Parts: sequence; C-alpha cells; structure tokens
Amino acid sequence: MPESPIFHLKRYADVRAALLDIRMDIHKPVAMPEEEEQSRAAADPSRKARSRRIGFLSTILARHLSSASLAPLAAQVSTLANELLAQGHQRGGMDLIADLAYPLPLMVMQDILGLPRAEIDHLQPLFTTITAGHDIDSSDAQRQAARFALLSMSHWLTPQLKASDSPLVTAIRTVAEEADMEQMVPYWCSMLLFAGSTTTRDFIGNTLARLIEHPGEAEQLRREPTILDSAIEELLRVEGPVKSVGRVVREEMAIDSKTLPCGTIVQLHLHAANRDPSIFAEPERVDFTRHPNPHLAFGLGATRCLGANLARFEVRTVLTTVLPLLPHMRLAATPEWSTSNVLRERTRLAVAFN
Repeated sequence: MPESPIFHLKRYADVRAALLDIRMDIHKPVAMPEEEEQSRAAADPSRKARSRRIGFLSTILARHLSSASLAPLAAQVSTLANELLAQGHQRGGMDLIADLAYPLPLMVMQDILGLPRAEIDHLQPLFTTITAGHDIDSSDAQRQAARFALLSMSHWLTPQLKASDSPLVTAIRTVAEEADMEQMVPYWCSMLLFAGSTTTRDFIGNTLARLIEHPGEAEQLRREPTILDSAIEELLRVEGPVKSVGRVVREEMAIDSKTLPCGTIVQLHLHAANRDPSIFAEPERVDFTRHPNPHLAFGLGATRCLGANLARFEVRTVLTTVLPLLPHMRLAATPEWSTSNVLRERTRLAVAFN
C-alpha cells in the first residue's frame, strides 16, 4: 500500500496546473538511498543542491537527445526495424511487442549510451519489476524488489560504462564528477536505459495495435504521408504510453477547495486529461490533423519527459517502415494488457502475415 493517502486529478486544467506547481515534487517510490537522504526535508539545502544537479543533467539530456542529434540514427533504426520485421515474416508471424517494440528502443538506447549489443532477454524481467515498484499503489515488497532490480542493472552496467566513449555518457560523467556524485552514474544510466526503452516500447506497441485494429487510419497515413508528424501527436494523445504520474505535496495546499497536507501523494491521470472534452473536441474521435493538440502525454514544464524527441523519432521511423506491411498483417490473438496503473502497456500483440 502507498505510504500516504492518494488524491486523484483527472481534468485537463487540474493536471496541467499540478505538473507546473513547484509545491509538488516527483513521486519517487523507488528512489535510491542517496536520493532519499537528500529529499527528507523541503528546507534542506542539500535538496536545492540536488535540484541544481538534476537541472544540469536535464540540460545534457536535452542536448544529446535533440532532434538534430538523433537524425543520424534514422537509417540505423530503419535497418533494425526491417531486420526484426523480416525475421517475423520468415516465421509467418510475430509478437510485435516482444519481437519489435521491446528490442528496438532498447538497442537504440544501448547505442546512445555506447554499450555493446549484449543479450537483452535478462533485462525484461528487471524492467517489469521496476515498473511494478513505480506503481502508485505499490507495496513495500514491490518497491524493495524494484530497488534491487535497479541495483542489479547498475552493477551490470558499471564495467560497460567505464568502456563507453558515448558523448552522452562522457557528459554525464563530467557533471557527476563536478557534483562529487560519480557513484550515481550507473544508477542514472540504468534509469535512462529503463525509461528510454519501456515508454517507447509501449508507444510503439500501442500505435501498431491501433493501426492494425483501425485499418482505415493506417490507409490514411499511407495515402497522406505529410500528416505523419501531426498523426503522431494525435496518437500520443489517445495511445500515449503513460497513464498517470505521481507527485508529492511538499507544503500544505488547496486543490478544488480540498486541503492537502504535506506528504499527500497526488496522482495525475494524463490519459484522462488527454480526453477532456473541454479541451479536445470529440475526444474519443481520432483526428490525425487535430490542431491545436496540447496533449500532456510527455508531461509539462521542468518535469517534461526528456526522451520525448527520442520517442517521436523512433515511432516515426518504425511507422515509415511498417505502414506498407500493415495490410498484410492480421491479429492472431486478442492483445493482452498489463495491470499497471502507471503505464498503458500491451504485453502481447501477436500478428500473422497474410
């Protein structure tokens, strides 16, 4: 059970305001001991120092995961997608989650971090454990298991990171050394590998499932490739990978005439906010040319997802590769979903090739 009562926000205006409210911190149920120690009291100077360090780290990630920085990877990602699809075609069918949506973003993150293309099957149960620990109502046992999974990933990554010549890893090392936090580099990179893989996996899986189940929408994208970028924004609104995110109230505050004491956990339902009819006309209708489209799939403000460009880039590349093949795919079984309260995660998407 969570350590504090949970307050739920679902309306777009409320969720947006909470994302920008500096009186709330990110809910980190799986924080490592170093982070927990620095976050114990809002007035603690170490907390302000930590915020500055995270700010530096965010600046580095924004630079190395910018659209311009990712552009040279396009051919490589397209080749990888074609290889994975060809393997599935040779078998006569595939699980688009296990055989495409899971390995592709993980391999891309390995390349960005300068890691060898090692076997990745052992990472999937660790990712599942970490996701369960981040759930808004995770148990003490689940959070402890998630911390252990993160530590296992950190130990596995440590020797690989020492040998990495990735510009991103080099920049992270520099910031860590200046902040006297070199020991946090494997943890930070573990979180990048986890977060940069799982949410993109889910967005790819959700998008492909949507287009297979709605062939008219797939045909529209094949017929009008110029709307692909706009379509991705609409797909983020309706098929975004994150259901909700958590915040922790750091000083007593009022929302909707309700007083929330310090320590209250606030669950921001992004998926519900992105369907608020006061913001999105006919919210259940998919409109690939919707404009404006101020969805909150990637959060907002200082806590906006730093991997947003990477997710868009990978989904765009995958769609460009897969769209011509979709008419030849059909569902081989009912798609399966996880029970996560945090991620909109299809766990199985089996297809056969006509």
